[in-house]
Amino acid sequence: MWEDSTVPATAAEYNMELSHDISAFYRRTGTILNPNELIWLGLKADDLTAIFDEDEVKILHEFCKDNSEYHIITITEPGRLENLYVPDKRVYYLAKGDKNPNLAVNPFVGPDAEVFMERVANTVDSLVAAIHRDAKTKRR
Repeated sequence: MWEDSTVPATAAEYNMELSHDISAFYRRTGTILNPNELIWLGLKADDLTAIFDEDEVKILHEFCKDNSEYHIITITEPGRLENLYVPDKRVYYLAKGDKNPNLAVNPFVGPDAEVFMERVANTVDSLVAAIHRDAKTKRR
């Protein structure tokens, strides 16, 4: 059961299928999270995160127009991804899966929010440690 009763009400009002399981969202929508896969497709995104910013979204539109099996996912607010293109946002992903525009995910709501935040913190810590190790190796 949702603690904040406005979440399902808002989702129902807009006919959204809102989840808090980001891994399930990525699998269902076929979100491309591997930068090497984007390079293989002839695209270039951020080297670590496979995201596109607002300046690169035109490239995504052209790619999706030429490759109809792909679509754009938008981060509409911190932690919330929507399975469609939303103009004037900062971050976009390319996907090849379920194109249902009513799909959305926000892992910051729901019963596992604290676990998700802990995983995010651990991932960030690991990335920072790897960057520091790499920097020390290059200095030698």
